[in-house]
Amino acid sequence: MTFRDEVAQIRMKNILDKEKEFIFPEFIRCIRKSLNLTRKNMAKEIGMHEMKLYYLETGHFKRIPEISTLSNLADYFHIPKDILVRKAKSFVEDKSKEN
Repeated sequence: MTFRDEVAQIRMKNILDKEKEFIFPEFIRCIRKSLNLTRKNMAKEIGMHEMKLYYLETGHFKRIPEISTLSNLADYFHIPKDILVRKAKSFVEDKSKEN
């Protein structure tokens, strides 16, 4: 494991320890940034269109993202899928209450 990988793991652990403080878009963005990835690079690595990742990171969606999308992100980040599903569902529900 390289030094960069070790630093990324520490950052990821810090984010996961505080995961309840983040809403879904912030959570995705913070994890990506902790891995020192651009949106373009990360989207390419997980086979997602960059614009879709942009929408997820900025909260420009009205319904829960597809399970396959959340599953791909969870696998890529090495985190439990239920965290992303729960956070996405909560975000959409809170957003719908505002409208």
